[in-house]
Amino acid sequence: MIRWMSEEQTLPVDAVYTYLAMRGYIVRVAYPFLSMALMNTSSTVQSQRRQARFASPQARAEWYYMVNRWNVHEFY
Repeated sequence: MIRWMSEEQTLPVDAVYTYLAMRGYIVRVAYPFLSMALMNTSSTVQSQRRQARFASPQARAEWYYMVNRWNVHEFY
């Protein structure tokens, strides 16, 4: 993971599993989650059209947290 983070190219954090798997590492997912995406800001990856479905970035975040069953209060 240190090599992945130090490479010059910028990869989305959710690409780390693919990166590790392509290098032969066995990838597992932890529960409870070790990390979760901060969704209450505008996305640089998701289209503006998809983001516009929500009244605000915070409303978008709350929807994603609910869908993914992320309890934000467990992380703060």
